[in-house]
Amino acid sequence: PDPNPGDPLVYSHPDVLVWENYCDNWVWNFAGYDWDPHDGDPDPDGHDEYTETCFQFNQLLSQDEWFYQEPNEPNGTVYWLSIAPIYDPNDYQDPSFYPWGWKTREHFFQDDAVRIIHAMNPIDGTLWPPDLKTGSQYLDGNPIFWPDPCDTWDLAFELTTNQPAYEDDPIPGDLNADRVVNLRDFAIFANNWLAIAP
Repeated sequence: PDPNPGDPLVYSHPDVLVWENYCDNWVWNFAGYDWDPHDGDPDPDGHDEYTETCFQFNQLLSQDEWFYQEPNEPNGTVYWLSIAPIYDPNDYQDPSFYPWGWKTREHFFQDDAVRIIHAMNPIDGTLWPPDLKTGSQYLDGNPIFWPDPCDTWDLAFELTTNQPAYEDDPIPGDLNADRVVNLRDFAIFANNWLAIAP
């Protein structure tokens, strides 16, 4: 959390990288248009020019890739989410030619979004960008704002889960997956007694 909310030069930020996932099986779809504040304000006459193409990226994590928070932490640890593209220098000599951004919103929850400029791994001294490893520490960055530092912004993202369906793992004997083992299940069993799959 922000150690001094009244001081605009002091802000909360990430500390040590505790988990990472290299996303190489994401799916994307076109999600609409928006405007990039760097291109100036939308048309002041009310004819907003939303010309920035937006895409939605989804990454599903298998259970062995999940990040687990410690339950009931007494200090209420704050975790930060950071997502960044990795450009292959053989494909893109100038990554800024293909700018990659994140949806932001004017309202924030407790803390502002922070742009990470530099992070370093204290073990081997590697810097981000381009390299980042678990244990790397935040060195430099700044809060995201528009149009001036008093108007800070937050990231807009959604974390979801795919809860397993009961039908995928019903209680033993519940052959029709109605959440109770009863005569109907026995009827299904009896009807298929000694049946052979093709």
